[in-house]
Amino acid sequence: MRHITTLIVLVLLVSNSFSQVRTSGKQRKAWAFQAGPAIGVMDGTYFSPTIYGAILEPKFIFGQMGRKSSVSLGMPVKVLGFSQKAGVDSVISSGFSANIPIVMDFNFFHGAFKKPKHRLGAFIGAGWDFNYLNFGISNREGVEENFGGLNHGPYFNGGIRFYIANNASFDLRGFGSISVKNKSLMIAGVALLYNFGIGNHKSKGGWF
Repeated sequence: MRHITTLIVLVLLVSNSFSQVRTSGKQRKAWAFQAGPAIGVMDGTYFSPTIYGAILEPKFIFGQMGRKSSVSLGMPVKVLGFSQKAGVDSVISSGFSANIPIVMDFNFFHGAFKKPKHRLGAFIGAGWDFNYLNFGISNREGVEENFGGLNHGPYFNGGIRFYIANNASFDLRGFGSISVKNKSLMIAGVALLYNFGIGNHKSKGGWF
């Protein structure tokens, strides 16, 4: 509970700070959604199985910084399935991970606003991740050791957003989270998302 309270206070303070540097133009508050496939790695002490899944992120763009950047608060929910991996002396059993991060992003150029005027943009953000992990390792003698459970910890992401054609906008990102309960458990990966509601491209060809 202490971590959640700290995160909420931080978001409110940063939002108030950025409200002081907005331009005289109208602030563009808007909701946007992103969805797409993801692939990553669960890094532990003696193993690193590959994981596959999908991300769905509702995002609220609320803080305008100048004319080309903004602040947004998102929840990139991930459901990731583990592949089975055989080692020399053990086998990692299948399982899954469900992640619910709350993350604040700083957005620049394309994707900073719901109706972007640029073809290329970038973002970087941090927050707190709540997740559930479930997998295990069995050796040749049939002894199995289970890992996972409910965890929480810091979350980071960043990447680029770009426009292709016909109002199609995409997000190529990297993400990672570390468990406070068990620091040997870490998820890191990449994802390609389609940006719903960040279309209506108005640029006449400029990247920035």
